[in-house]
Amino acid sequence: MTEQINIFGYWFLPNKADEKKSGNLRFAPNSNIELEIFGMFGNLLLGPDRYPIILGETNEGPITLIDIWYRRRNDKHSKYQSSFLIKGKHFTRIEDIRFDSCIVDLFGLNFFIKTKHLDFKEIDSVRNWKIQYKAHDVISFDVADTFKGSIKFEGIPSFTNSSEAKIKENIYVKFDYSSRIDFKEILIDAGKFRGFISLINDEVSFPTKIYFRDSDGDKNLEIIHKNIFYQGQTKKWFQPIISFDELENFQELIQNWYREYSEIEHVFNLRLYHYKDKNFFSIDRFIDMSRVLESFHRLRRKNERVSSDDYKEFLKKIEEVELDSTFKRLLNDRLNYGNEPTFKTRLEELFSELPGSIMLLIDEDNKFAKVVKDTRNYYTHYGDELKDKIPSISELVSITDNLESMISFILLKEMGVNKELLATNFSNRGLFKKWKHST
Repeated sequence: MTEQINIFGYWFLPNKADEKKSGNLRFAPNSNIELEIFGMFGNLLLGPDRYPIILGETNEGPITLIDIWYRRRNDKHSKYQSSFLIKGKHFTRIEDIRFDSCIVDLFGLNFFIKTKHLDFKEIDSVRNWKIQYKAHDVISFDVADTFKGSIKFEGIPSFTNSSEAKIKENIYVKFDYSSRIDFKEILIDAGKFRGFISLINDEVSFPTKIYFRDSDGDKNLEIIHKNIFYQGQTKKWFQPIISFDELENFQELIQNWYREYSEIEHVFNLRLYHYKDKNFFSIDRFIDMSRVLESFHRLRRKNERVSSDDYKEFLKKIEEVELDSTFKRLLNDRLNYGNEPTFKTRLEELFSELPGSIMLLIDEDNKFAKVVKDTRNYYTHYGDELKDKIPSISELVSITDNLESMISFILLKEMGVNKELLATNFSNRGLFKKWKHST
């Protein structure tokens, strides 16, 4: 998932093992899986141009490519792209690619757990040292009756030469299911856990290795796909918003995370997507954070100004008023969503859930919600009447940073993290920036 691949082999369709094509399989993080072969599968004019599976025999063992499409032909060679690559076994049917166990190495998991299990003890000055490693206890959690997880730790010693020895701790998360399920569903579950680590660290997380457990062959099968969150240059250390040791209810927190993610997936996906370019600002980033707050409020907070019954009575009275048909249609269009809170009201209600000390920092003059509303409206509709009201780009960067921190704060609070702990840690990390509108 984080290493380049260039494998030569012989490639064929599951039902045409006698028609092998020689070629190279290439992959780089953040890129697609690409197969280039001599010749082509099928017919350029008659197709098909998509294949569910292509199999490979290579010096690195059997390979299964999944969800492949034809890209182009160049001279005597053809190029294909594949969504997934499984190393170690041939699967001839998509419906057979099912597993009941998965292991994921995640960048950032060790910062959340904050492991420190090495002990150095001086026995006799610099001539005699004792080095001891004791792995952290396994952290187990249940997501559902049919889906359980565990975080495991391994100390791997290595001896590079007679004068140097190392112990490296590996941390990985393991998912176990009560029965075999489609591999894509497992990857979705792994992606949700990756999102949890990103949010709680406030830094991008991405898989470095993913293995499915093949219970038939009793071995691990590595799966590779485009790693859109991969960062070539990663931080060697960072402080999470909340570390594992600070949580009193990890089991409850992770269950809530998976439940909420499933119910309001687009809210989570929009917030988490921008971790892949955390230091890059765009207007789209601001718009997406506005959408997250509006959607979250609509789905998780009161979405009516008055009761539904009272509003229906109001609409009946409006229908009784004699109006020109054109004006009546115009009025009805306006009233369809007339009982919903305005965007500004939604913002103010969500902002009120933040500690007073944070709101004093970012909203000293009580204009933050109005500025966010006006700016969102301007960049959505581009009305000239709002042009003079929007902040400068430098101001908008700070506003967007604060919106992202607000969303993280509210989501973690919604999952069950203690509000006072969040307030302290967000403050210590400096995640909210002082802001005051300049106009």
